Amino acid sequence: EELELQLDRGDASSRDQRRPRLFDDAGVPPKFLGYTWESYLQAAGADPGKKRLVSAVEAYLANGHVQTNEGIKWGLFVHGKSDQGKTGALSQVFLHYLRQGAAGLWVQYNSLLRELRNFGDGHVDERIDQCKHVEYLFIDDFGDPLAKEASTYSRDVMMQIIDYRNNYSKPMLITSNLTLAELAEQYHARLVKRLLENCFVVEVTGRALGIL
Repeated sequence: EELELQLDRGDASSRDQRRPRLFDDAGVPPKFLGYTWESYLQAAGADPGKKRLVSAVEAYLANGHVQTNEGIKWGLFVHGKSDQGKTGALSQVFLHYLRQGAAGLWVQYNSLLRELRNFGDGHVDERIDQCKHVEYLFIDDFGDPLAKEASTYSRDVMMQIIDYRNNYSKPMLITSNLTLAELAEQYHARLVKRLLENCFVVEVTGRALGIL
């Protein structure tokens, strides 16, 4: 029995050591690791502007997708003003599936584009492939509120990633301060069409949440 107990403790210790590495490899910002869905509901659950987002996240956590009249939506696209709790809500979906053993990649939009312009490091194609093939892709703050139009290279790269993931029904969790119409102006209507095919779209409003 003592040996079995030691083995159990060893397994638990090994899991505890792997967990931070799992989140680090996925690129999860440390400040989101302490959030829970319960704490999010306490902060946002009574706000009518967050009601549809809460329902969408709970449906996704329960089923791994959102069922609509148009069919299954494998991703979530949440847009609205800053400090509405968009990232806080979708982080719970992302972390839930990582804890279940799924592979995930969390990227901040502007940082990703900087990486994909760094041709000198020889990893651009590898990073694009990661974004295309990883099981769960989280894109935070998609689009640039200050830009009228994205560069041709940015449009091509993001279209590659989103088109591939849509074609293969791979989940995308996306937050943005821009509406779909604004994204269509910055990128192209084709990209927004792919997002709509893959993602359940939620506009979040109401009071600012700040740091949960």
